[in-house]
Amino acid sequence: MSVEKGSVAARPQGRSGLRAAVAAVFALVALVGTVLCTPAEAMAAEEIYAIFYDNNAAGGNKTYTLVIQKGSALDPKYSKPGSDQIVRICGGSSATCQCDSWRASAAYGGATTRAMVSPGVAPHSTRSWFKGCRRLASLDLSQLNMRQVTSASGMLDDCWVLREVKVGKDANLKGVLVTEKVSLTQHGFVGADYAYIDARWTDTATGKTYQGDQIPSYAAATYKLEKRVRGSIAMHEIRITEAPNLWGDYRYTGRSVSPKISVSGPGCSNCHAGHPLDDRTLREGVDYTVSYKNNIIPGRATIVVTGKGSYSGEIYDNYFIVNDGSYQPGVGASSSAAPRVTPPKATSVKKLKKAKRGFTVTWKKPSKAALKQTTGYQVRWSLKKSMKSAKTKTVKASSSAGKKCTLKVSKLKGGKKYYVQVRTYKKASGKTYYSSWSKAKAVKTKK
Repeated sequence: MSVEKGSVAARPQGRSGLRAAVAAVFALVALVGTVLCTPAEAMAAEEIYAIFYDNNAAGGNKTYTLVIQKGSALDPKYSKPGSDQIVRICGGSSATCQCDSWRASAAYGGATTRAMVSPGVAPHSTRSWFKGCRRLASLDLSQLNMRQVTSASGMLDDCWVLREVKVGKDANLKGVLVTEKVSLTQHGFVGADYAYIDARWTDTATGKTYQGDQIPSYAAATYKLEKRVRGSIAMHEIRITEAPNLWGDYRYTGRSVSPKISVSGPGCSNCHAGHPLDDRTLREGVDYTVSYKNNIIPGRATIVVTGKGSYSGEIYDNYFIVNDGSYQPGVGASSSAAPRVTPPKATSVKKLKKAKRGFTVTWKKPSKAALKQTTGYQVRWSLKKSMKSAKTKTVKASSSAGKKCTLKVSKLKGGKKYYVQVRTYKKASGKTYYSSWSKAKAVKTKK
């Protein structure tokens, strides 16, 4: 019997085909479910463990060497039986296929000084793995396979003392070693709200230096830290370390009286040694410059400390010079007393000319008499009217730019408004004296 397409007799055969198709779909779903894996199957497939080897089992402050590996077998080279700690990274009922719920700091990461990854480890996520390992100094990722990693965010956050990172051809740390905005309040700082921590990493083989978001992907290399702290941090206080010599004050000598000082940073009460912001005592010439005002004649003198490098702003302290009658001009050793030094006369911004990603500033030239008292000039610029995070350039009066009273500034951000100030300075008797800063004027750079 012949049956035409679309006839009633053809339907039983169509239902049978439909049943077969539905069965095939269910089989495909089951197969996909097997490929995507359940948490339990993921644990069985990956079996990634963190082994914390005790570095000093004999006592003292414990530190660990962390090895992330396939399986839980201990390495005799590191193992000290009874003191090592084994943590299953993908273990527990809450584990997922990505194995991204684990953090070293949640176990023994706070005491880990060195970490490495063994061959065969190829996770789907390394998110926050080493976050909070604040004593971790060396990290070897040369055997880590990150080619199927979907998230590495926060992987190395808060690794304050990390100084060396080794990566292999299957590791990608681009964007992992990046600039962080750190809340100083959370770390017990006084005198500042936050700071930017910005890493510069140097390839030991080529000598090239990279920011965290510029590190080449999937390229074997060893990187060492070049610089950590950048941005702007407020100085905290001046402390006069040279003891007074006259009833709590300083004796008038007919020459400049400049007591020795020390300058402290914000003061991190919660930081351990080696923390990049644990800099209670700053370095003169590196972190700040110091000058004195009215420090020759009797009366109140002023110490002015100006931030430099990673530090910004100015802080002040006062002390008193008292004449007790013991100084007599022209008598004894005092006859060689230096004449009174007066600060140089201030100047002002005369003209600002915008340029591509820069500008040219011209300031008012001092008179002939004032020029004799001027050693040079300082120009500073900032994106903020308050001059916070300002960059400063020193120009000697005897240089070509100093004689023309003009300076070209380049390598800035294009299309941005910059505020510019200028001041004069004078060097005498081993000290530097500054005029006040001029009124800030603004200029917008070309893109």
